[in-house]
Formats: sequence, structure tokens, C-alpha cells
Amino acid sequence: MEVDRLNSSKGTPIVTWDDSNSQLAYSGTWSTGISTGTGYYRDTGHHTTAAGAYMQASFTGTSVEWRGKTDADHGMADVYIDGVLDQTVDLYSEERFTDVAVYRKQGLTGGTHTIKVVAKNSKNVRSTNYYVEVDALTFQ
Repeated sequence: MEVDRLNSSKGTPIVTWDDSNSQLAYSGTWSTGISTGTGYYRDTGHHTTAAGAYMQASFTGTSVEWRGKTDADHGMADVYIDGVLDQTVDLYSEERFTDVAVYRKQGLTGGTHTIKVVAKNSKNVRSTNYYVEVDALTFQ
């Protein structure tokens, strides 16, 4: 038996925005070109290796999840919530995993918040490159 995803909420709808949603603003050099059937949410994704390139989006809710990819050629990204650095995420993994929660923030006060994902010029010593990918944002 295999379960792909299970989401639960207490009356608050869960919203997912694909990486190509107009609510996600990209700055710097980003590419698309993820092919169909590779395990991405809606078969699309944005990726960069450019330090300082970022994705930013405002959402209304008390939690947010950045869904992306981990792999042997992935680097690190800083995640800001409401302009404050919350976490540096290491996207390196010996194995490839797509459409996974690479970052999650819960317990935000109700209202509008902003998430910003910034590619860094750093990586795990075992990584072969600096890729950072955005697949989707999920919030509630």
C-alpha cells in the first residue's frame, strides 16, 4: 500500500499554489523545464543555481509549506517569514525526492504573511551543485 499525501484541517481549507501560480513572484535567474511524469506537483517546477535568486509570495493563514526537491546536486536556501530569517534549508539528499515538504512553518498568527525563499551560494560538502527548486506552496 502506498499513500501519496494526506492533509487534514480543522475547518480551515488547505490551499496549494503550483510553482507557476501568478501569486509566486520570482526574482533573479530561474528556469522551468521540468518534464511531465517526474513526480512534481502538476508536473512543473522552477529551479535556480543563482545565489540571491528568490521566490516570494504572500498568503493568508497560520501555516505554510514549501514543497520542492532534494537531490545529490542540490544546495541550500534561506527561508524568510515576514522578512525575518527563519531557517536555512539544506536540499542535499543522496537520493532524489520530488514534491516533498522541504520547509514547514506552523503556529503563525492568523492573517497575511510573506514567505521568501532565497538561493544561497553554499551547499552540503557532498553535493555536486547548488540547485534550489520550488514545486508548490501549501498553506492554511
